[in-house]
Amino acid sequence: RGVLATATPPSCIADTWTCSSWNACQAHGSQTCASYTKTIDCPNVNTAQPSLSQSCTPQVVVSTDASLSLLSTNLSQSLSPAFQSQVDRYTLTVPNAQSTMTVTARTTHPRATVRVNEQTFTNGQGSVSQSLLVGTNISTITVTAEDQITRKVYSITTTRQAAGPSCSQ
Repeated sequence: RGVLATATPPSCIADTWTCSSWNACQAHGSQTCASYTKTIDCPNVNTAQPSLSQSCTPQVVVSTDASLSLLSTNLSQSLSPAFQSQVDRYTLTVPNAQSTMTVTARTTHPRATVRVNEQTFTNGQGSVSQSLLVGTNISTITVTAEDQITRKVYSITTTRQAAGPSCSQ
């Protein structure tokens, strides 16, 4: 008669864990395991759940915010209506003696650009001085969001009054 052979089971010295879902990729380029699954469970062995992390490519999110947080002039007269980020048209009336004004604009998002009349500022804030003609003067303020697609245009219509009649003796 033949000899009956029995196979020796492989030795199991540690449980095996796999990551079944990962946390979001962090800005520094790594992510940690959110939940683990024990794929090999060794009898009489209690291997602790490991701390797994892996390299990843963070998703770059660019802002679409093309709004202003500040729009003002150096004049004592106030914008009408008073500045609010969602309002894009303003008016201002100045006396004839006022021949220049400075427009200052600041973007809500620091990586947006602002163009005041023909001058562009990439740091989110800019001021431009301009001459005022008698009559209507339009200052155009264009904000371009970080995505370089989203834009919002604000305007200030400044009316410089005509000189009054001169009195002569």
